[in-house]
Amino acid sequence: RGLMLARMVGHITYLSDDSMGEKFGRGLKSEKLNYDFHSVEFQVESYLRYQGEEFSGRFDANTYLLMTKALDYFDPAANFNDDLAKTFEGAKAKFCVMSFTTDWRFSPAR
Repeated sequence: RGLMLARMVGHITYLSDDSMGEKFGRGLKSEKLNYDFHSVEFQVESYLRYQGEEFSGRFDANTYLLMTKALDYFDPAANFNDDLAKTFEGAKAKFCVMSFTTDWRFSPAR
């Protein structure tokens, strides 16, 4: 259940407010609110629960923890005075670097 909830929260963090609003708005599953805290009332709840259930059924929680830790520690410029360009100046390969303004973990400024 914890992995399911983590996926639901994680899903919200990487989708922009605008995209969530466009996709779901405040659409209800049925015609009216039941004010039942144990049932799914909104379309977005249904979507997030489905995503959480699917994710937790096919993904190992320990792997998730290790991947999160790897992302936390990932800092290729740490040994180059935080200069990412200097980090890669000796590379012979071409790079295509992209970032998304809605990505809070690896923002364009980073």
